[in-house]
Amino acid sequence: MDQLLQHLLNTLVLGGTYALLGIGLTLIFGIMNVVNFTHGILYTFGAYMMFIVVHQLGVNFFLALPIAIVAGWLLGAAIEIVLLRPLRGSDIDTTMLVMIGAWIAMQSGALWIWGGVAKSVSNPFPDAPLVLGPVSVSWLRLFVLAAAALLIVIAYLLINRTRLGRAMRATFQDHDTAALMGVNVSWVYPPTPANGPSLPAAAGALLGPVYVIFPQMGDLAAVK
Repeated sequence: MDQLLQHLLNTLVLGGTYALLGIGLTLIFGIMNVVNFTHGILYTFGAYMMFIVVHQLGVNFFLALPIAIVAGWLLGAAIEIVLLRPLRGSDIDTTMLVMIGAWIAMQSGALWIWGGVAKSVSNPFPDAPLVLGPVSVSWLRLFVLAAAALLIVIAYLLINRTRLGRAMRATFQDHDTAALMGVNVSWVYPPTPANGPSLPAAAGALLGPVYVIFPQMGDLAAVK
């Protein structure tokens, strides 16, 4: 029973970060009808940004986290401008081929820039775990779980409680009807590919101190 509770807690930590991946992927596919094969790379990008900002730039861990998320947002915006915007209106086969090519190019670029040697982000929390009866959990994993839950709530509020979110949901349900009802669909498209990738970048940044960082880590997470 004790081991079951321990595994359940660890599963919650992973599940929270995978939920961020899933929400970001759903945002892009649901609104733009694009399978974003670069999603795993954005997860890897967030982890590497965390490593660079903390260990090479010397920024505090808690300040580095929003920086890594913003970096993921900027990369997502660049993908939208360079790749997705010119393909708007194209058939799904064309967009899939382009995104697969982008995934291969970005994967190779990550391997070329950062190499194949695994890296890790130092743990900013005490090594002694928090003991809750028969279950012990590290402070780092508790922070990851809390941060992932907070980001999920923020994403929920953005989608369900803001004007942009309502426009996104209307476009998701029916693109043509949303346009006829006055939704500026062209206004909905640009922020979606940027907001979507910020979530896997956040997941990668959060798990950077938990696991080792390597170029293929995002692909494994995206498949799961």
